[in-house]
Amino acid sequence: MDLSREELISKYKSKSVVGVEEVQIALAATPFLCREILKVENEVNDLKKRINHLKSQLKKTPPGKREGKRGNAKWLTEVDEDRNLLKNDFAGVFDTVSTKLATNSILTVFANIRSGFDTIFDFTKLDKIFTRRVIFHMKKVMYNFKQVGIGRIILVVNKDTKPLKAIFEEREMEYQLYTVESMEEAEAILATDARGFLKT
Repeated sequence: MDLSREELISKYKSKSVVGVEEVQIALAATPFLCREILKVENEVNDLKKRINHLKSQLKKTPPGKREGKRGNAKWLTEVDEDRNLLKNDFAGVFDTVSTKLATNSILTVFANIRSGFDTIFDFTKLDKIFTRRVIFHMKKVMYNFKQVGIGRIILVVNKDTKPLKAIFEEREMEYQLYTVESMEEAEAILATDARGFLKT
């Protein structure tokens, strides 16, 4: 007796039991059905592996937050995708190496921001102003900002770090540059649009 898979499905898909007269068919079909079940299970396992692989690929999105420390220097860069905002916090004393590491951290989150983004630099926790060698790496970040399409740069500074504004000033600025003394003032600027009106 040789029934195909389609014939078995057609004959028994709506039945929960078989009659005595069909016992021989059921016995003959059992090995075949076992092989079919194993085949389907293997296919399901392969598909599960593929799904898990695809999920892992989806998780490999660029980081939205990076932080680090070297010596007395600490830095934090974080993207707020909803507001298209890049926040940067620098604390301590930066030398050439720590500044390179910090600015590279900023570059790693660029894939999460869109053209016209705003950025905040909080320099109020710096213990020492940047040296000329350090400024090179900050200029590198500015170059990349312009490539993406920066909208507004907000610097949070105190009387000691206010001179850092010069790093971000250019003869022909295609972006808006603000200097404030607190994060509250920075947030107030973010709450307005480019014309100075409150965002709705």
